[in-house]
Amino acid sequence: MKANYIALAKAAIAVTLDAGDQLGDFVGPVEFMVPWPAPGNKEAAALAALVKAGDIVIADAEDLSPDVPEVISDRQFAQALAKQGVISKEEALAFVKRGEVPAALQAVIDGIPDDEDRFDVDMGVSGATTFERSNPSTAVLAAALGWSAKQMDDLWRFAATIR
Repeated sequence: MKANYIALAKAAIAVTLDAGDQLGDFVGPVEFMVPWPAPGNKEAAALAALVKAGDIVIADAEDLSPDVPEVISDRQFAQALAKQGVISKEEALAFVKRGEVPAALQAVIDGIPDDEDRFDVDMGVSGATTFERSNPSTAVLAAALGWSAKQMDDLWRFAATIR
C-alpha cells in the first residue's frame, strides 16, 4: 500500500491513500484523520497492525510541519472559520461572546458516531478558550468535517495570523 501516515503529537494519524488503496472502511484516493489510539476504530486497528508488522512507519508531524502553531485562541478559531466561510460572522461573534456553538459546527459535532468522542469534542468546542492542534478532539473534529491534516494545519496557520 502506498500511503502517507503522519502522527499528530501522538494523538491522531493523518492518512493519505492512493487510488485503490484501502484501510478499514476508507478506499483511496482519500485523506482522513484517525484518532490514535482509538479502541474500536477499524482504521486505527488496521494502522496498529501495519505498524506492528513493520509494513509502515509513521512520521512525526512535528518534524514535518514545525510552522503549525500548537495553540490558537477561541477568537482566532471562530474568526478564521468565519473568514473561510465555514460559519457566519454573526455565529463567530455569538460563539466568542456567549459560547454559542455555530449551527454548522454543532451539526458536525452531533454527527460524530462515537458517544465519547462526540461528548469530548462538544465539551472542547463549547468550553474552550484556546484550541490545541494536538488535542485528540481536534483530530476527531477534523475527521467529522471531512478535513485533511493539511486543512487543519492551514486553519491553525491562518488563525494564528489573525491579531
